[in-house]
Amino acid sequence: MIRLGLTGADGPYVVPLSFGLDLYGERPIVYFHCARKGMKVDLLASDKRVCIESARHGAL
Repeated sequence: MIRLGLTGADGPYVVPLSFGLDLYGERPIVYFHCARKGMKVDLLASDKRVCIESARHGAL
């Protein structure tokens, strides 16, 4: 699970998401599922800057 941080008009908007991860060369690509309409889509359309947080629990 990741947490996606977006910029909203009233401040930060953070939402937990299931995700997929791939590499494009050395650049990480994060995929997540969402509806075609809604708060995340609206906020991404207005500001493409995001923050992604992930925590791994357990042994590596």
